[in-house]
Amino acid sequence: MNLDFDARKRAFVDGFCVLKKNDRIFHINDGSGAFVTLVMGSEGALLVDTSWGIKNLRSLVEKLTDTPFKVVNTHGHPDHCYGNFQFDEVFVPERDIEVYKTIQDYSSSRDELFESEEERLAALPGPFPPLKTVKAGDIFDLGDLHVRAIPLYGHTRGSLGYLIEEEKVLLCGDAISLSQWLFLKESLSLKEVKKTYEETLKEDFEKILGSHSKVWWTKELLKSLIQNINNVLEGKVSLKDASLERIMDYDTASFFCDRDPGCWILVPENCVKKS
Repeated sequence: MNLDFDARKRAFVDGFCVLKKNDRIFHINDGSGAFVTLVMGSEGALLVDTSWGIKNLRSLVEKLTDTPFKVVNTHGHPDHCYGNFQFDEVFVPERDIEVYKTIQDYSSSRDELFESEEERLAALPGPFPPLKTVKAGDIFDLGDLHVRAIPLYGHTRGSLGYLIEEEKVLLCGDAISLSQWLFLKESLSLKEVKKTYEETLKEDFEKILGSHSKVWWTKELLKSLIQNINNVLEGKVSLKDASLERIMDYDTASFFCDRDPGCWILVPENCVKKS
């Protein structure tokens, strides 16, 4: 399928915005705020995440690539995997299986994404395919591209990133961001998240692409997140330095690190010293 990209490297197809990051990587949004990413090699393609499933993602992917393709998830949160029902086979992180079991708790959030009841009824989810698992170290061979699953445990206990080795690009899902959620019951401790980030720095990549971002990041963001975590672990900040907010029934404390690039971490309020 030949796409007509505008000056901002965007094409609009079947209700989706397809953002061309390069000739091999398309970052795709269905209007819900969560991106999925299609990686296209000479002999196969890989779709990373499926968003909410509010539009026909499978049909779009079949138009964009004429090779066989596989589907993987970065983690078990519904805005990244609810669209799994559109596919016959999806590989999910093996350490996030328990997170997937809670997915129905979030179904009402999906309903809010539709502009009319008619649209909602037309896009009711079907049954999910049987869960197949992917683990850190697994490699997807796309011919002239190889995508390796790497551990990005933290945001959820089993989050995975997908490293496109020849492109030196890391697709990180929600595991790395400018505003990092680390307060959920399925999130790991700050010490464990710090270890994840330090190990990730050793990997051979130059660019990071997140599931809620249009732009590339670099490894400098990981260094900023580590410094932000260190500030909390070492008691250099307290609740008086935090922005306090209740999110999804969690009492959270948000801290900003102004190391370039600046970033926020959101942590459980009860893990921070009071003064």
